[in-house]
Amino acid sequence: MSNPPSADSPAPASAEFARYRTGDLLIEVGRQRVTRGEDPIALPKLSYELLLALMRGAPNLLSSDALMKEVWPKVIVSPETLNQRVKLLRDALGDDPRKPRYIEGLRGRGYRWVPAVEIQSASLSPASAGVATSRAGPVAAGPEALKVPQVPSARRTPPPARASRKLWLAALVIAAIAAAAILVSLLREPSAGPPTSVRVAAVQPRAVAVLPFEDLSPRQSDSYIARGVAGAVLHKLAGVPELIVVSRSSSFSLGSPTPDPADAGRRLGVRYIVTGSVQRAGNVLRVTAQLVDARGDREIWSLKLDRPVNAVFALQDQIAEQVARELDVTLHGRSSEYAQYGTEAYLAYLRGRALIDSRTIPDVEASIREFTRATELAPSFAAAIADLARAKLLLLQLRGVGPAQARGEWQEIDRAVERAITIDPQAGEAYFVRGQYRDNVLHDTAAAEADYRAGLELAPNYGPGWRLYATYLYDADRIDEALAAVDRARLVDPLGPENHYLKGEIVRTALGGSEESVGLYLQAIAVAPDFYPAYARLGQVRAAEGRLAQAIQYAERSVAIEPHVDW
Repeated sequence: MSNPPSADSPAPASAEFARYRTGDLLIEVGRQRVTRGEDPIALPKLSYELLLALMRGAPNLLSSDALMKEVWPKVIVSPETLNQRVKLLRDALGDDPRKPRYIEGLRGRGYRWVPAVEIQSASLSPASAGVATSRAGPVAAGPEALKVPQVPSARRTPPPARASRKLWLAALVIAAIAAAAILVSLLREPSAGPPTSVRVAAVQPRAVAVLPFEDLSPRQSDSYIARGVAGAVLHKLAGVPELIVVSRSSSFSLGSPTPDPADAGRRLGVRYIVTGSVQRAGNVLRVTAQLVDARGDREIWSLKLDRPVNAVFALQDQIAEQVARELDVTLHGRSSEYAQYGTEAYLAYLRGRALIDSRTIPDVEASIREFTRATELAPSFAAAIADLARAKLLLLQLRGVGPAQARGEWQEIDRAVERAITIDPQAGEAYFVRGQYRDNVLHDTAAAEADYRAGLELAPNYGPGWRLYATYLYDADRIDEALAAVDRARLVDPLGPENHYLKGEIVRTALGGSEESVGLYLQAIAVAPDFYPAYARLGQVRAAEGRLAQAIQYAERSVAIEPHVDW
């Protein structure tokens, strides 16, 4: 006789296919379909399994261990993997962790499904469904609605016989030992080099990345035009709330030559890739652009145009609008929004954007000169004014000059940002700079949060903005919200080392997860081998553990990269 399920475990699935009604959701187990009213909700397989586990356990609180065993029955995963899966499920359902309608989390204890669960029907037999009864079938992911898989039963796999169970447990132990040995070997010798890849979040529906366009111009000095056209397309797409758009700092940092779309899609965690080329011959630009489905390395749409340099604004608009149309969303940006400022001011602005991305002091100083030139040519160019303020702020930060030592400079930056917002209240990135000023100089946390939220509403795919907001939440001891914000930054900017580093800092200092933080610091190094703060923190963690030789290696590497930073 089997024992009844404990309060810590999900209830077993019915022997027959069932329909669950919970809140405003209908879950049809036989069809593996989730709907709200008439609208299907597309869930990846693991999110669907987590949903079922939480519902079957309702109204009990399920521990993290119980959920990990239920959703990943043959795989060893970390609590962070569960937390990330919960976040993805919340995002798909439109749930707010601060005021949960569906999933309530108790830090360090587990999760609970909030709405009551009603089994409406359990009469549909496997035969009438026309499908087999294995649990192995995946749930359809991507922009399509959930489809009936070939083997979709949600039954639990019958327990193995004793001999098979022993063999399975032995295999699991061996796999765990092997995984631990690999992890130890990776962490034992930092001199062997950091990991060469980083895992990113599962591919999201309508997630797109714009790669740097290839420069085919004979003069190297024209390369900024190719990057500028791609950057402008990215900027326009990033304003579309229906899209998840990988930020410039990730999609423009894949190295040279740019990887093929399939490889780029895997590394960035997106399904769609925009790529192209620009060639300048005198006053004529030849532009090509392609939208590629990275999952099958299949070209969806392509464009080839010859236009005068002065038509660069219309070119980038046309590319962005075509991409948005192919992805079936509405482009909310304004047509040719920079054309009114003139070609010379716009090209100076593009040169500044290309320079600031390097984050080196000489390049940031040069970007300030370019942005200044753009604002002199076009005094009402709000985006250039905002980026000029951002460059000046970044230069102060790189030099280690805080608000107390440079109050006048900070006030000048604030005046510039206020001017940019006055000229163009839709300039989302400017709000983040003003939020920093209100938080760090004026100590007006309510006004700072209002700015951060306004910036995120206007620029929902701006990775640095999510990171700044996560830092603000962390300083306010709102840890769960900070983790959600930094995970969003990691989603839209997976190759931004600061995002992995910041999450490591939160996990280490607020949650006491020093070993989990090590993995996140290593992720930062994997995407940016010269990111010295991660080496410094790794040295600190290893020193606290008494692993002094390794700590010294990490610290020496940090100092070698950046000898001018005191800490």
